[in-house]
Amino acid sequence: MLSVDWGDVKHRTFIALIIIGVLSLAAVIPAYPALAAPVISVFPDSGAAGTRVEISGTNFDSYVGDSLFIFLDGQEITNSPVVVSTAGEFQTFFDVPDDIVPGTVTLSVRGPLGSVLATVIFTVPPAKIELDMTSVTIGAMVLATGRGFQADTLVSFSFFYNGTEIDLGSVLSDPTGQCQYEFAVPMSTAGVQQVIARDEKGNLAMAGLEITPSVVVSPVIGAYEDAIEINGIGFSPDSQVTISFGSTMPVASDWTDTIGGFEGAFSVPELASGIYDLRVVDVNGHAAQIQFTVDAGIRLSRTTGNIGAPVVINGTGFTAEVTASIYYDDVRVALATTDELGSFSATFEVPASVSGEHTVSASADSTIRYLAFSVESAPPPAPRRLQPQLNDEELPPTGFFWELVDDDSQPVTYTLQIATDEQFADTVLEKTGLIAPQHALTGADRLPSSQEDAPYYWRVRAVDSASNEGEWSTVGSFHWTASSFPLWAIITLIAAGVIIIGFLVYWIRRETSYNE
Repeated sequence: MLSVDWGDVKHRTFIALIIIGVLSLAAVIPAYPALAAPVISVFPDSGAAGTRVEISGTNFDSYVGDSLFIFLDGQEITNSPVVVSTAGEFQTFFDVPDDIVPGTVTLSVRGPLGSVLATVIFTVPPAKIELDMTSVTIGAMVLATGRGFQADTLVSFSFFYNGTEIDLGSVLSDPTGQCQYEFAVPMSTAGVQQVIARDEKGNLAMAGLEITPSVVVSPVIGAYEDAIEINGIGFSPDSQVTISFGSTMPVASDWTDTIGGFEGAFSVPELASGIYDLRVVDVNGHAAQIQFTVDAGIRLSRTTGNIGAPVVINGTGFTAEVTASIYYDDVRVALATTDELGSFSATFEVPASVSGEHTVSASADSTIRYLAFSVESAPPPAPRRLQPQLNDEELPPTGFFWELVDDDSQPVTYTLQIATDEQFADTVLEKTGLIAPQHALTGADRLPSSQEDAPYYWRVRAVDSASNEGEWSTVGSFHWTASSFPLWAIITLIAAGVIIIGFLVYWIRRETSYNE
């Protein structure tokens, strides 16, 4: 027979009724939403010492009217505590303390009982500078960007090399400790040098800047043996530098000063025309390179001289293995053939031309070059009268004779003038271009007879091949009687005079050549 424990039944029934009551009560009580967790935010979220930071708190509804405490890495900030508004919010600020250690720090809000209600991360950057270029030549503009310096304070920049520190200038940091400063790279030596930035609180940062050499040449184009100036900076100090066309043709060397600079010169080597790399390197391998143009050019063994003087012309940089034509003004005076480098050499004699500036040119293929040549302007001396020698002497049938004039610009010609007055206001005869120092009055040159009391006057001067006119000789006088002297005799005398004069000219030139 089944036995029932009424005591246990009553106990279980009581428990069930309690559960049913609780559930019924929960069904009639209205539900309330769960409260959101408190949140804090900061602006800015990073900054150096002295940076003013704003703190905002929301969702602090459970703490309306309460005083909350704000800590930065375990240290309570100056404006703590703060009171939560009726909206469950608060807002305040703090200044990042000067003694804070750079890095990531925690900002926390604590309740009245000290419990941590919310946290946020804040970054304190270390002092640092970055350069927009890491390898530069002297004089280049470099922009330095800094951060982690004391906010709103002066940041000074300097350049340090080989134990020397050069002040570059300063700039005020912004409210978060950032700054920018642009500077020109000062004179210094090759290698990695240091840019230093420091603020008034002692924060310091450095960045390496590699200095590379540079060179300047003047002019940047030249022909064989032209003298070219070259200046270099940014090399090793007190170092020998080698100047080369490419890497295999040294043309000069020099020594740098204590700050890696030098001033030198070199002569353009004999090369085919074109663009070449001009390279300068010091003993430590620091190098600079610039392009140089080798141009066609001509040189003269002399740039001034007399008519008939020999002149050697040399050309370089022209087209290889072609014919070069050499001109004196518009007259071609020589031809030459260029070699495999486009060089040539030729000789010509200065042709008859007036004194002063003339143009010598050389053309080969489509290239032409010019140089100035100056013909001497010294006039020949005045001739000395020989016949008639005495004043008022009767002119012999052989005519006038004067001394042969020597001059650098041969041949020399003569001008003879005859007048009825001593001032030559009334010139009755003028003969120019006389080759021999003699002239007889024959044919159309015969003058009317004159008496001793009304003589003729005569003078002569020399003109060289450069058209330089010498001074007139002294003035002589003579009288003239039309002669019936046989023509054959006159011709014989003239021929004899020409032979004698020709011999004298030959003898003088031979002596002159021998003496030279």
